[in-house]
Amino acid sequence: MPKLTPPRDTGALTVPDLLDARANARADHAPLRLPSGARLTYGAWRARSGSAALGLYQNGLRIGARVALIFDGLDWLDYAVAYMAVLRCGATAIHMNGHMPDAEIQRRLAECDCSTLIRSRFVAPPRGFSGQHFTIDELLRGDESLSAIPILPTFAAMSWLGFSLNTLTLLALAVVIGILVDDAIVEVENIEAHRRSGKSIRRSVEDAIHEIALPVVATTMALVAVFLPTATMAGITGRYFVQFGWTSVIAVHQR
Repeated sequence: MPKLTPPRDTGALTVPDLLDARANARADHAPLRLPSGARLTYGAWRARSGSAALGLYQNGLRIGARVALIFDGLDWLDYAVAYMAVLRCGATAIHMNGHMPDAEIQRRLAECDCSTLIRSRFVAPPRGFSGQHFTIDELLRGDESLSAIPILPTFAAMSWLGFSLNTLTLLALAVVIGILVDDAIVEVENIEAHRRSGKSIRRSVEDAIHEIALPVVATTMALVAVFLPTATMAGITGRYFVQFGWTSVIAVHQR
């Protein structure tokens, strides 16, 4: 990993702090480049490692845990993201070469008492490992999977009510998905703000959720108050907008 030196007067003390300082100063600079042309900028490194750290925390990783990193020379950029994510969680990274024999990997995992494993997508999971194991892509997909969950009950409700996927229901889903994405952005930015104040990732997540919970409930109620009348309109206009109104209300209520 390249040496990171903090700009003057940043007060950065840890490796993630040094990366954050560099990302603030030179977000588009790429300290990591591969012969294939792949590159990783400071800004992308910070964003990807932060998302991966959040995925690790959501899967139960705790401060002080030992995380094995099993990579080979084909995915140096993923290794850099994984290493930084582990440090952001306050855990310890145990480095292992993906070309080692499987028996040797198992021995080292047992000796180091690793509870979690992050591996290269080119390396098969070691046999006999009972802990959690992820690739970087799986950790980064965590937020996307969570974003889709509130929409799934909406489709079930639409089927039960006899609604189809038409222009109005798709418009309602598009509006609500935009609101969900905006909520996710606000939450991630709030977590990042707490992280910059020097808090651990667990404390940052807890404080950020505590701060945003009441505003989310208030905006949900406000949106229901706006969309519900369109579902109860009378006449020809009401027949057009009944599916839009109920789809919007149900989807918003699942936030």
